[in-house]
Amino acid sequence: PLDAEAFQDAFAAWMTGEEIKMKDIGLPLRVALTGTKNAPSIIDILLVLGRKEVMTRLEAVCHSL
Repeated sequence: PLDAEAFQDAFAAWMTGEEIKMKDIGLPLRVALTGTKNAPSIIDILLVLGRKEVMTRLEAVCHSL
């Protein structure tokens, strides 16, 4: 089971390590995952969709570019 707080901490640590800020990836990530600019928080989206679905959607977007 995924724990929202632990996931959020890990996601924040990854962004820090990559020197990325949420403002830089939040909107494109939200659109890639939901198809809209207006959606719940990125963390909530990732947790609800789960790893497999997130990867499927991101791969589809990357292959369409």
